[in-house]
Amino acid sequence: PLVVHFGTHKTGTSSIQETLHANVSRLYDVDFIALGSANASLTIRNAFMQPERLARRLSPDTSRNLKMRRRRARKQLAASLAALKPERRAILSAEVISHLDADECADLVETLRAAGKPLIFVGYMRDPVSYYRSLFQERLKNHGTTLAPEGNAALTLGYNRIINELDALIGAENVWVYPFDRAIFPQGDVVRHFLHIQGIDADEITLHHSNESLPLLAVKALYCYRRHGDRNEHALGDPASRKPFIAKLAALDSPAFRLHPDLEARIASANESVLDWSEHRLGQRLAPPSRREGKDGVRDDSDLMHFTPVEMEQLERWAGPDAPVQRAETSDPVHVAALLAAKRRAMLPADRRAALVSGPP
Repeated sequence: PLVVHFGTHKTGTSSIQETLHANVSRLYDVDFIALGSANASLTIRNAFMQPERLARRLSPDTSRNLKMRRRRARKQLAASLAALKPERRAILSAEVISHLDADECADLVETLRAAGKPLIFVGYMRDPVSYYRSLFQERLKNHGTTLAPEGNAALTLGYNRIINELDALIGAENVWVYPFDRAIFPQGDVVRHFLHIQGIDADEITLHHSNESLPLLAVKALYCYRRHGDRNEHALGDPASRKPFIAKLAALDSPAFRLHPDLEARIASANESVLDWSEHRLGQRLAPPSRREGKDGVRDDSDLMHFTPVEMEQLERWAGPDAPVQRAETSDPVHVAALLAAKRRAMLPADRRAALVSGPP
């Protein structure tokens, strides 16, 4: 078959992709369709997303020549599909598939059928509470976002929609969806689970894990950076410089980022339909974590801007000599934003630092 791994987001997708890509020469009877990188999302997005939707995801400078992007991406995919051998299993992984609408998804399926192989789509789903917590961090790394907006509508998730679309296109028996539940994974590892269902021996290759979850102090600091940092610091989302900076933040010694039980209850309530759906489609209810004792956790955005004296001191030590800004003895979100801005600039190459200083806001 041609196995299409579509995510969904925040279910170890990058780890699966990086493991397959790094071991491409050791997969024996499996062809991994890399399309230039471990994650084929860029090519799939350019090939199948409608121009008006694609343009909204690109900057004005890069949204030109959308037709050329589409032709180039489709040509690249067609060449990869034509090179597949009938007797070998093939794997394509692109979590952007979970964002395609019904027409785009139908176009993708029709194109993949040209390979002449049976299609199997594989994905994972996690419970709404942990998904929302992880999604908030991902959005925070790339742009500003709000943790707990007013009303349940903003907390409602539709990440099961893609599975309904695929079920209708190729039949539910060809759409394998698993709960993102470490209790059912070999050694608690989703990478090992994915390899196992593909008949790949995880002990014969080198596993790669990409985990950018941030501790509580890092989440709070990054939130302040997004709210109070200079707009000239927009390059945080640049893939060339984002990962090292995020890795520095992730190294902060702090408790895990957790949501307040009241917010968890709001998220679960807003996604009751997803929970009901999961019980029918996955064979088990994607129940959120049981309500914890106590009231620890972040309730709303105001909690993300409050720092203890110990946390302020810790952030100043973390920024070190790269951040020659006036010390603050009390909780100060603006000061925290300045610390992160200084640290980030110090990590950039000299030409990029100069561009940030002299460029327009």
